[in-house]
Amino acid sequence: MRTAATSPPLAEVIPLSFSDHTVLLVDDNLDLQESMSFDFRRKGFKVLFANNGTDALATLKKEKISLVISDMHMPEGNGSWLLAEMKALLAEPPPLIFVTGSFDAREMEKRHPQVKVLPKLFDRKELMSTALAAIGLS
Repeated sequence: MRTAATSPPLAEVIPLSFSDHTVLLVDDNLDLQESMSFDFRRKGFKVLFANNGTDALATLKKEKISLVISDMHMPEGNGSWLLAEMKALLAEPPPLIFVTGSFDAREMEKRHPQVKVLPKLFDRKELMSTALAAIGLS
């Protein structure tokens, strides 16, 4: 029996490997992309970026993505278009979190169970907890 002095660190007892998961951040605001990526990178997630829905779809075709976090209003493929294309292209599309000020996104959240919506002025802890829950790691 191990004593407290010889017990392995918690990370060895309960391994949490976020490095097996890739988050795709989709936003035409590069500063916001970088801000959102900070906590995911710190936890060990692989983070990829797309500046619009068209670029995001190209990435989704090439990479195994665990979660998409996207703005709703972007040039070259907005959030609604991206969701529709993901559903058409992928047998099992990854969960999608919209970070937006758009009221339209709230309606999408009601119609699509894999979609969550957070306000554009999000709390970083709320974003992380919503993301972890969406991919089943909470």
